[in-house]
Amino acid sequence: MNCIIPFVLTTILGIIIKELKDNRKNNKAMQESMALLLRNQIIEQCEKIYRYGYLPDYARSCI
Repeated sequence: MNCIIPFVLTTILGIIIKELKDNRKNNKAMQESMALLLRNQIIEQCEKIYRYGYLPDYARSCI
C-alpha cells in the first residue's frame, strides 16, 4: 500500500504536466496563426491601396 500512493500521485502529476505542455504548444500555434492572418489582411489592404493609386480618408484609420 505504501508503494501504490506515490506511484498514483506521480502518474497524476505526470499527466497534468503533459497536458500543460500540450496547452502551451497549442497557444503558441494559435498566436502564430493569428499573426499570419493579420499579416495577410494588411498585405491585402496595401495591395488594394496600390490598385487605387491613393489612400482614401476612411482607409487611413484602418491601417
